[in-house]
Amino acid sequence: MNIIWQAGRKIRFSILSIFFLIILSIGILFVSRPGVYVMTDDTELFIYGKNRAIVETLKASFFLFRPVFILSMPPSGDLDLQLASIEKSAPSPGALIVPIRYQPAAEAYSKKYPQVDVILWGQGSASSFVNTFFVDYAADMSRAAGIAGPLASKTGLPPAIMFPLSFAEEYRNQLKQAFDEGLLAYGFSQGAVVLDKSNEAGQALSSVTLFPSDFSLQSISAPMILFSGIRKDLLSKSVIAVFDDSPWPHIAALVSREKRFLSVLNDEL
Repeated sequence: MNIIWQAGRKIRFSILSIFFLIILSIGILFVSRPGVYVMTDDTELFIYGKNRAIVETLKASFFLFRPVFILSMPPSGDLDLQLASIEKSAPSPGALIVPIRYQPAAEAYSKKYPQVDVILWGQGSASSFVNTFFVDYAADMSRAAGIAGPLASKTGLPPAIMFPLSFAEEYRNQLKQAFDEGLLAYGFSQGAVVLDKSNEAGQALSSVTLFPSDFSLQSISAPMILFSGIRKDLLSKSVIAVFDDSPWPHIAALVSREKRFLSVLNDEL
């Protein structure tokens, strides 16, 4: 009996040893793969929430089977300082995801280190940089209209849109058309009102759809639909839906080149 027990113990020990070696080998393989770095800054991390960003990097690490890191940039527009910060914090990256506001840094870094996969995350319709991926705002405006449409039909008041200044007029018209077509599906044929800061006040609206740069208008009383990565505890009470157009939920898709235009995630509140 004692011999059988010792034999069984040796077998269990051998199985555990093999299992440990497999896990160790997987771990070594994982950390040895070139990392993915996501460029950001303290302001974005505050708005999005650092813990949320960490969770998304962990998810991406799992799907990509490679380490994903947050690369926080200094509060400076100096190109040389930005490049030095990347080189110091990411000495040998496999991929670098760069928001479009850092496009000059992305282009300069890609030229200096052509072996690194530099990916530009855009929130517009065009960029000269070859590896640029965009938010599919046209499709997402149709989805936003699915929230704004019933409110407009119920109240008889027009919904409004406020576009970032960075969007070209032709692109704004394209997005408004997508939004208006979505409204029409809910029986509202008047279309949306396009706002700017000069005509925002004093108009009765059923809802307002805002984009990332327009947080200052969160004080308006009409129900708001935001295209933003802003975390929930920073939202105005009048926000009824948020479309997360930040790169964080799309890290794995960007690196694996699933598609060039990405539809953002929305959360109705």
